[in-house]
Amino acid sequence: MTVEHIILLAVLFAMSLFVVIKMFVKRRLREVYIVTWVVVTCAIPSIVIFYPSIQQISKFLKIGSPFNLIVVIGFIGVYLLFLHFSIIYSTHQMRLKNAIQQLAILEDEINQIKKNAE
Repeated sequence: MTVEHIILLAVLFAMSLFVVIKMFVKRRLREVYIVTWVVVTCAIPSIVIFYPSIQQISKFLKIGSPFNLIVVIGFIGVYLLFLHFSIIYSTHQMRLKNAIQQLAILEDEINQIKKNAE
C-alpha cells in the first residue's frame, strides 16, 4: 500500500468520524448508536494497519487471499450490527406496546371517573 493510499484512507476516516460526531452533536444520532458507529468507523482503517497480520491469518487458515478473509470478517461484522440493531428495535417495540397499553388503561379510568362524576 502506497503512502498516497494511506493518506487517502486517513482523510476518509477523519471525514467519516467527523460526520458521525457531528450527527451526535446535532442530536440526529443517539448515544446508543454513537458507540457502534465509532467502532465501525475505526475498524475500517484498522484493515490497513493490520494488513500484514491479516495476511498471516489468511495463510494460517489456508484462505487463498487476504481480501477473502476481510470479506468474511465484514460479513460477520454486518451480522453483528444487524443483531445489535434488531435487539434495540425489539426493545423499543416492547416499550411502545407497554406504553400504549398503559395509555389505554388510563383513558379507560378517566372515562369511568367522568361517568361516575355525572
